Amino acid sequence: KKAGSYYDAIETSVPGVKVCEHLKQCAGLMENFSLLRTINHNVIDEHAAATNRMHTGRPTSGTIVYPSIGSVVAHERGKVNDSAPAYVVMGYPNLTRGPGYLGAKYGYIYLTDTESGPAGLVRSREISTARNSGRERLLEHLRADYLKRNPNDSLIADYDASISASQALAGGEFMSAFNLKSESDSLRNSYGSEFGQRCMLARRLIQRGTRFIEVSFNLNFINGTGWDTHNDGQLKQHILIRQLDQSLAALVKDLQSHKLLDKTLIVVSTEFGRPPEFDGGGGRGHQSKAFSVVLAGGGLRHGKAIGVTDEIGKKVIEKPISVPDLFATIHCAMGINPHKNLYAGDRPVPITDRGKPIRELFDKLQFSDFYVSVKIIIIFVALSAVSQLLAVEPAEANFKKDIFPLLEDNCFHCHGDGKEKGGLTLDKFKAGSSVQRNYKTWEEIFSKVRTGVMPPKERKQRPDKDEQALITGWIRHTLDDFYSNAPPDPGRVTVRRLNRNEYNSVIRDLMFVDFKPAQDFPPDDSGYGFDNIGDVLSMSPLLLEKYLFAAEKITDQAVLIPRRGQSLRQDQLTKFQQRYFRYPIPPKLRRQAAEGFVRPFMRRAYRREVTNDEVGRILRLAKVAVDDGGSFEDGIRLAVQAVLISPHFLFRWELDGAPENPKAIRSLNEYELASRLSFFLWSSMPDDRLLELAGKAQLRKNLKQEISRMLSDVKAGALVGNFAGQWLQLRNLDVYQPDKKLFPMFTPELR
Repeated sequence: KKAGSYYDAIETSVPGVKVCEHLKQCAGLMENFSLLRTINHNVIDEHAAATNRMHTGRPTSGTIVYPSIGSVVAHERGKVNDSAPAYVVMGYPNLTRGPGYLGAKYGYIYLTDTESGPAGLVRSREISTARNSGRERLLEHLRADYLKRNPNDSLIADYDASISASQALAGGEFMSAFNLKSESDSLRNSYGSEFGQRCMLARRLIQRGTRFIEVSFNLNFINGTGWDTHNDGQLKQHILIRQLDQSLAALVKDLQSHKLLDKTLIVVSTEFGRPPEFDGGGGRGHQSKAFSVVLAGGGLRHGKAIGVTDEIGKKVIEKPISVPDLFATIHCAMGINPHKNLYAGDRPVPITDRGKPIRELFDKLQFSDFYVSVKIIIIFVALSAVSQLLAVEPAEANFKKDIFPLLEDNCFHCHGDGKEKGGLTLDKFKAGSSVQRNYKTWEEIFSKVRTGVMPPKERKQRPDKDEQALITGWIRHTLDDFYSNAPPDPGRVTVRRLNRNEYNSVIRDLMFVDFKPAQDFPPDDSGYGFDNIGDVLSMSPLLLEKYLFAAEKITDQAVLIPRRGQSLRQDQLTKFQQRYFRYPIPPKLRRQAAEGFVRPFMRRAYRREVTNDEVGRILRLAKVAVDDGGSFEDGIRLAVQAVLISPHFLFRWELDGAPENPKAIRSLNEYELASRLSFFLWSSMPDDRLLELAGKAQLRKNLKQEISRMLSDVKAGALVGNFAGQWLQLRNLDVYQPDKKLFPMFTPELR
């Protein structure tokens, strides 16, 4: 197929602005809309990451969980009154929509059923008033006791506050919002489908004081594929587009009739768009470099399209709009300063990632003073239903009575009664315990049933929505129970090479030399933002040569060789020799001195006890140097060089105690624990105190005291320089060049 639009374009009420032919109702109301044509970000094929970007305005981070825009609005503007929550999600819950570092107090209440409302706010019919009162009294006692025992824990306080808020919402004015039948039939019909009813409910929640509402579209695959138009999914997009058209137009007119449109900002968004090209199956892939977001209401200056792409909508030509720019625009409309700092603990985090509001949408007074006070409805059109759908609440179902009959009715035509399509037979499972014994198979079943792939769409006999929820809910509940009670699986530990910083620190503490030999090593690879990840710390031939050269250079500085026929004076000794030997050493005692040196030195270098065989091999090397006419010190040099190029020195080993049994699990031994502590806090080897405690099996018993001692040591500066420097990316300050126009106050001194 030729690249370009799959549907024809039609004129709108705004001259020069055209939209898809299936948006006829919205086309007639275009003076109320702004089309942002050039939204862009850099996430391509990962739905979850793109969804996170469009909810938080930032890429995911390994060090901080950013709040969603809904939680930021809840934090900054709060709820209008006590009879409604600040933030409601009509869709399935996930981390992307959550409060992140702001805490549970600024989270959302969610619902998937417009008539029953949020789960947990309505008492079950099976619970009597007296029983419910008893439960509330017990809960009140537990909450008070827990708060008393944890008076300074902000997480617990926030969670307790959210419980109080939920209790206040149960019943009364807020729950009356879900009585959609109180609206006229003509209005309900004008909104159309279930998505339309959610939009109408959003208006009712706005009237009751909810500040921020997200409405998800196509929770249940209305057109069979959702908005993800790979392959033949493209063929039925008009079904969803027409529903969006009807419901969005009805929402705009309904808000106008209640004089709420100028006080309510509507945002229609998605995680990314579609490229103009078609794939081999006739559908489309993903595109994040240019896609559209629609705004309406909120007192903004509408009736325009902003941004220009090339003629097929693939490349931005004029006015690119970043996700932070979009977020800054929304915040300005909500009366929130987009440049204000929030705080993740003591760490300042700007509300937007340097976003700039779209000036064309604001009057000068609005833009400069942030005085606008509106509410917001976000309509999120998720391209990937897989990334949005989560299981229903775990079902208290019986496998034989409730689940097996559904599998028999809907799945046995391919996977039972002697048939095993794809190698799967379901009739062999006779009890719920089969899930635990075959958990990988049931994970696959869960995924395929949840996404509608199984049973196949062409089958007439398919489970309805409730049956699908029962099957997936039971599987999820049973698997979660299995995972939480199964023996722990710590996974494998990669044998990890010392990185350059660690090598320098270990050489400093082991050899007492004052230079950094690893400066000449090739740069270390990094993974997940850190340069001490075992899987990426490889060993190249060049690096091996550098280790050999470094060992010679280190021993040249650490072990001074006397002139032939002479002995070293006390004032000639290096720090290394003073630490490990007692000079002068008579010739008859040199073998004894060598033996007394090698074992403790190897123990420090290998960070564990060493065997007699290992000690013997090093002593034999030292003897070779002496037998070849070298001095005692020549022998020590060769012995030390052998240790410094040994894998037991260059790598951190945590050997499997039972390599023949991959399921065996063991605790770290005391020496391994000492190494983990010292390399994390000091980026160096354990000191004598740690090794002494490890040798006596006393380290775990004194762990708290040792950590305090280590943190008070000057070597703990490595925790900031290496770990925090990478975690907070402070190391990058040396290479980043700030924009002088944006940051005129940035100086070399500040760097």
